[in-house]
Amino acid sequence: MLYRAHLQLFVVILLAAGAVVAQSAEAKPVSKTDIFVALEAAKESTELLKKTNADLIASINDRGVDFILTPEEEWQLGMRDASEDLLKAIRDAIDPKEREARIHANRQEQLYNQFASNYNSNDLAGRQSAVTAAREFVQLYATDPNVAEIVTFMQRNLPRLEQTVTMMAQREEAMERARSMALERQQQMEQQRQDRDRRRQESAANGANPQGDRTGVPPLNRTEKDQSTRQPSDPVVRQPSDPMPRPRFPVVRRP
Repeated sequence: MLYRAHLQLFVVILLAAGAVVAQSAEAKPVSKTDIFVALEAAKESTELLKKTNADLIASINDRGVDFILTPEEEWQLGMRDASEDLLKAIRDAIDPKEREARIHANRQEQLYNQFASNYNSNDLAGRQSAVTAAREFVQLYATDPNVAEIVTFMQRNLPRLEQTVTMMAQREEAMERARSMALERQQQMEQQRQDRDRRRQESAANGANPQGDRTGVPPLNRTEKDQSTRQPSDPVVRQPSDPMPRPRFPVVRRP
């Protein structure tokens, strides 16, 4: 008899605990994942999408939400056929002041993570991303006492970071110019090689001397050529014997 009484009491306790758990589960705010999953599951049917939107609105009005939608996430929900009423219910589920505070906190975290993860980056794009994040962070939150230490750090290090970005950009530009020049030289050399091969082939096809000289007639050397073309009355041009004067201004030697 005592055993049955204990067993009944134990069952009552279990039922009460289950009811509490179920009640707490029902009162849990709607999460971002809940909305995305529900809309994704209902995308195959227009009627099901309408019902899903209505059910989500009812759940949000009853339980609220535990997140703030970013503009990108609102666009993503719109692409999944979230109704404007559903988006409005999500926006209105949180007090406007709290919503604004969360938006600021999320933006601060995003900008800080962008700055911190790229602050010591070895590539130009990463350093530029850090500069952009620091500038926006300082501009938006310079008067926010909650992040005063971060703002001070960014303001102190931003000039050096900007100088580093400038130097890295100049170095990459110089490297790109060098690559372009090397490629152009390679193309010119290849074109010259192709021209030489073509001339050899043309000469071989015509049976001519590759050098273009007349067969059996030796070319004139420079002295004979000059003597054959010079007129008797032409004066002999002599080079000046005086040395070229040295410049008096200092010559800057380039490294």
